[in-house]
Amino acid sequence: MKHSLCLLLVVGAVGTWAADVPQIDNNPFPNGKVELTFEEDLRIGPDSDEDYLIWSGSLITCEVNTKGHIFIVDSGGNRILEFNPDGKFLRQHGREGRGPGEFQKLYSFQIMNDDSAVAFDNTQNSITVSRFDSAMNFVDRTPNMVSGKFIQSLNFSRDNRWAGALWITFEDRKVHTGILGRDMKPKLALTHDNQVIFDQSRAGDPNWWIQFLADWFKIPSRGTAVFGFDWDGTVYTAINNHYEITRYDKDMKPNLLVTRKYKRIHRSEEHLEAVVQPVYDELMSLMTGFDFLTPALVRRAIVKADLPPAKPPVYAIFPMVDGYFIVVHNYDAVSGEVTGDIFDKEGRYAGVTQLPKIPVNIFSGMFGGPTKLIFRNGYAYGMQEDEGDLYMVRYKTKLTVNGKVQASK
Repeated sequence: MKHSLCLLLVVGAVGTWAADVPQIDNNPFPNGKVELTFEEDLRIGPDSDEDYLIWSGSLITCEVNTKGHIFIVDSGGNRILEFNPDGKFLRQHGREGRGPGEFQKLYSFQIMNDDSAVAFDNTQNSITVSRFDSAMNFVDRTPNMVSGKFIQSLNFSRDNRWAGALWITFEDRKVHTGILGRDMKPKLALTHDNQVIFDQSRAGDPNWWIQFLADWFKIPSRGTAVFGFDWDGTVYTAINNHYEITRYDKDMKPNLLVTRKYKRIHRSEEHLEAVVQPVYDELMSLMTGFDFLTPALVRRAIVKADLPPAKPPVYAIFPMVDGYFIVVHNYDAVSGEVTGDIFDKEGRYAGVTQLPKIPVNIFSGMFGGPTKLIFRNGYAYGMQEDEGDLYMVRYKTKLTVNGKVQASK
């Protein structure tokens, strides 16, 4: 049986910047009194053996439109499942196949601010972007979009003008992360790196796998791109090992740079032990046939990677309401707790909050799906694991600033 795997090794980062953009440098402590609360309101998941509640794959996420309809992205089933605001199943969109509206390897699906939708289908031999109207009728698709490069991941802005992406250029065997335009040409470069080649001749050697995976596990500490997209077209970017957030308007013109001083959070031995099983599960969802890949082997690779003692300061960026945004600053793999820093529209550090226990990508989005929590319609939507099962959970949210409740969008 043949196997193939493409993993990446980051060796540098490059970005663009305008000197006249305002910069806000925040102290370690919040400026003002901000409170963000979450109250569980709805849960959809495997409470019965109905087919539409059985999901698989490593990229299960959710989306929501202006009507409050919830879409579960079942990547393993190559389908999108639509539920009404009460959690009643409505219909399935897509299935495995090569026809219009069908998918071979559904990587991402996103609702735009006009309720149209975009899906990214990614196999090792082809890439396809499928577009749907606001009623989820198939409109068109663009296969093999750009020659000279292979796009490995795409996450679209809410106005469908930009996409946070990871792509490989064939000529120089380089891997890039940054922002692409709708024509799939680079608009902003954030990182550049060398491609790590999978050695097919050594695929049966466990010792080679330990070194191979160890090199891969070093990637987040070297710097990987993080993206956030607001419903009004605003774009946020960061590199995970620097607490520095850049905000752009809908035309990708930078208008704010935000930094914050912080105390480093060190990885504990318990933290490293706790990530072994999730990392192993993630690998197994992408590969089959390597029976010697065990949690024990993954643990040896993590140890060999000799990761920095401190965790990265930025895991994800979540736009909220009225220009406020959250930077996911810490993830405790032992307890599952997720901690976020709240910033106002001027970039001032306004408070800290405990977020729902959503799945957090410890690889900062370069491996597996993005860390995701969607704020819309006065709610927050995210996936949450409970006793081994994955659920979509909707939360009522309330953002209070100096005693005043902020309007929801």
